[in-house]
Amino acid sequence: MISINNKLELISSAVHFGFKFKGEQCALYVSNKESNQHSYIQYELDGVYQKRLRVEGKPTGPIVIKAVGEGNHVIWIYKAAEATTGNIIISKIVVYRQYYYPWRRIRYFGLCMCCRRIP
Repeated sequence: MISINNKLELISSAVHFGFKFKGEQCALYVSNKESNQHSYIQYELDGVYQKRLRVEGKPTGPIVIKAVGEGNHVIWIYKAAEATTGNIIISKIVVYRQYYYPWRRIRYFGLCMCCRRIP
C-alpha cells in the first residue's frame, strides 16, 4: 500500500515487491511503523535467496544490498513476519545507476499485493 506520505507500506505477511537496477549495489531505507517493535524482511537477488534482515522501529540508516558485477539486476523484497508484528515502511530506494521503476509505476494484484511494473 502506498501511504499518504508516498511511502510503501508492507502490511500482510509474505507481501513483496520487486524492481530492477543497474550497477553493483542499491540501498533501501526501511523502518517499522511502530517505534517499539521490530519485523523482518528477506530478499532475493537475481533469483537467489540472500538473507533475512531485522527491521527496527526507528530508521538506522540504509540497508545496502551488494550485487555481483556491474550488470542489470532484479531484486525482490519480502516481508518475512506476521502482519501482527507491524507494518514495514519503505521510505526510499537509492540506486547508483538509474534503471528502476518509480513507485507510481507499480501496480498491486489481488489480496497478496504482488507488485508488477505497469508498461
